[in-house]
Amino acid sequence: MSVWSTGAGWTRGTSLAGSLLGHTSLAGSLLVHTSLAGSLLEHTSLAGSLLGHTSLAGSLLGHTSLAGSLLGHTSLVGSLLGHTSLAGSLLGHTSLAGSLLGHTSLG
Repeated sequence: MSVWSTGAGWTRGTSLAGSLLGHTSLAGSLLVHTSLAGSLLEHTSLAGSLLGHTSLAGSLLGHTSLAGSLLGHTSLVGSLLGHTSLAGSLLGHTSLAGSLLGHTSLG
């Protein structure tokens, strides 16, 4: 019985280790999202080169500072859903930027 209970404790330890491996791969995907956020920073600098979109650029700069605070939150694994919805809102701003480009070509 004690061997079984020790084995069960080892199994719990293994599943905890497996869960830590899961968190590690989530952390890896956060690093990928960080590099995606880096490419968004490149896109914001491209957006910044568009004259006349200063208010949009200002709001994108606000999102980049949010992205900076997200980098601080990479150690917190629990807020992945929040990061995903923020990423969704960044995509929304990208399509807003696209529609603004359409308005500038309408001029």
